[in-house]
Order: sequence, then C-alpha cells, then structure tokens
Amino acid sequence: VVNEDNSYVISETINVDYDMPRHGIYRYIPMNDMDGNTAMKIDRMWVDGWDYETYDENDCRVFKIGSGDVTVTGPQKFSLGYRIRMYDDMDTTGDIFYLDLLPTGWETAIESSTIIVRLPKPVDEESIELYASGYGSDEIVDNVTWNYDEDSMAVTIYGRNLMQGVGVTM
Repeated sequence: VVNEDNSYVISETINVDYDMPRHGIYRYIPMNDMDGNTAMKIDRMWVDGWDYETYDENDCRVFKIGSGDVTVTGPQKFSLGYRIRMYDDMDTTGDIFYLDLLPTGWETAIESSTIIVRLPKPVDEESIELYASGYGSDEIVDNVTWNYDEDSMAVTIYGRNLMQGVGVTM
C-alpha cells in the first residue's frame, strides 16, 4: 500500500517447500538507493506465527525468521510485514514511486509471484514503468505480466517460473 506521506506498508507471504531440514528463512531488504545512499527507514515490523528477529547487515534490514532450536521440512508459509518510510527527495514538482518489489537476490528460482501495489490516487497508466529481469535491466521477461485497474487504483503483477536472479521493479 502506497501512502501519500511517502511511506509504503508492505505485506509479504513467502511459501517455501524445503526438501531438507531447515531452521527458517532470511529476508534481506536493501536500504540504499542505486547510488549507495541510505534511502529509507523501516519500522512497524511483524511476522505471523514464527519466532523472529531483525537486524541491519551490509546495508540491508534482515528478518531472521525461525528458530535455531527447531527444524522444518516440506511446505512452509512465512508472512511478514513492515512499513517503509522514504526520505524526502525535496522534489515539489511531483511524486514518484520507485521500489524493488521482488528483489533479485533470492537463492532459488521462483515458481510464481503475485504482487499488488495499491496507489493512493489514480495515475495515468502510461506513467507506470515496470522492469522485470536481472539486476540493472530495463526490460520485462516474457513470463511477467501486469495490469492497472484505475477503479481500484491497483497495479497487479504476475510472474511464473522466474529464474534465479530475476526481480521486479516499479
């Protein structure tokens, strides 16, 4: 959910099917912009149904979800959320939303992904730019599609069989 105060409330559900015992999952959220400057603050963090801790490491906020005392196998569901507060860009000519919605750093391929971005007000669909490929690319791979619904002010992005290293930026 994109708010008019330059903050975003992010809710993620990550479904993982472990083929060997694991303790949980790490979710790394980059905190810097493309120039290496700290671009945001993360607060209001939560994880449903799992032990977790958060900390900063290598310019990322890290969610460590799971327990060192417990291992799990098979299908697991991790639901987490947080609020991002972007630093003021001092640009009074307009608003911009720029965020890696699906980061490129996952250690595995992704079977499917659905991302819904709810905007605070209607936008011209022509102003929406979406990139879905490897880091630094300005293309969209064939197995990612998107649409904008002006009535609900929502952009919905679908991805299937995404190779490791494919991400989505809007």
